[in-house]
Amino acid sequence: MGIARYPIDASTLKDLMSVADKALYRAKTKGRNCFIIYLPEKHANISLKKERDKQQTQMQLCYTLFGNLTACDEDIAMAINSVFKGFVSYYMFDHICIETAKNINHSIIFTLSGQKQFSHIPIEMLDSLINSAGYVSLNNVFSLNEDSYGAIMREYEKQKIKSVLYCKIEAYGVNYGYIRVDTSNTMRIWQNSEVATVMTAASVLGLLCYYQKIKLEDLPLVQPTEAGSIE
Repeated sequence: MGIARYPIDASTLKDLMSVADKALYRAKTKGRNCFIIYLPEKHANISLKKERDKQQTQMQLCYTLFGNLTACDEDIAMAINSVFKGFVSYYMFDHICIETAKNINHSIIFTLSGQKQFSHIPIEMLDSLINSAGYVSLNNVFSLNEDSYGAIMREYEKQKIKSVLYCKIEAYGVNYGYIRVDTSNTMRIWQNSEVATVMTAASVLGLLCYYQKIKLEDLPLVQPTEAGSIE
């Protein structure tokens, strides 16, 4: 649900519907099953797209993903950064990064994210959550069994994380790390398209690491940056 207020946000029916649509769009990106009250400082720059345009953008995102990663030569760090910025801008992920055994790297944080500080989570904690398909998506991290997952739940609480998506970066049985996506402050219902796109990126990265003999934890550390010009 998107909510606009008369006459605070607009004075005509047409304008009220327009700003309510912007709030609705933001609610959908938060995972649906929620409501957002329109705030001009957060939502005024949202430009609504027709459904056909959204489908085309999804295809363009996948095309760009493959293009950036497979044409990167040996500069895989720059490619990762570019792809992650695209994810944050398109899906409005609060945070996406590479998580390895040693560190957290290539963090991209959504401009409108309420949380700006994300830190390394020991990779064995992530391993314990992953399913046989190589990923896990949790709409509500606090639905986990505290007896079994108390340590990682305390990490979530410390970092104000409410929902997560992890995809293993793997090729031919070798695990190079994870693509880690976090939502802070509010829960998110992960959509199949989001999971599929991030899994695709993880698979491509796994193959690149395998054939180029790259270890992600040895890449130069990239300082967290913000992204997410809303379109």
